[in-house]
Amino acid sequence: MRRYTVRLELDDAQRDQLHPIVVNAEGELRELRNRSFQDAIAIGDRMNAQVALLLRPDQHENFEKLKEAVRNYWERERERRLSKSEESRKPEK
Repeated sequence: MRRYTVRLELDDAQRDQLHPIVVNAEGELRELRNRSFQDAIAIGDRMNAQVALLLRPDQHENFEKLKEAVRNYWERERERRLSKSEESRKPEK
């Protein structure tokens, strides 16, 4: 919001009108990211179910470890992105 305020030289009334627009857009984007993440998880789960059917019994233990590592990676990535998103919303000093 600060970027708009400074670059467009908005007056107080315009800033007041802009604030709910920005808050709404941020909420929609956050929802989209969460939905996309959940969709990606579902796709990965379906893929893993299909891969599991191809494996020999002796391969399942390593496959479970691989799935856990991938799951952990994406959870850390999601947290990093959420943290980065929250950081970008902090007011500039």
